Amino acid sequence: MIKRVLASIGVIVTASVAYVMLQPEVIKVVDDGVVIEHETRADSVLEVLEELNITLDETDYVTPALSGDVP
Repeated sequence: MIKRVLASIGVIVTASVAYVMLQPEVIKVVDDGVVIEHETRADSVLEVLEELNITLDETDYVTPALSGDVP
């Protein structure tokens, strides 16, 4: 009986942690002075820009770096 209760608690905790980890994060992107709030699961800045269909010009300043992690 106790093993079943502990196993059930373990399953619930694991599912809860997985749910929280898979939720998209809300980030802010400033594009030509316009602030865009965007929910994403992307890992890098480049992936976020691709999701938003933002193309970069050679004069654009990007921080953190394109290969950087999404803060």
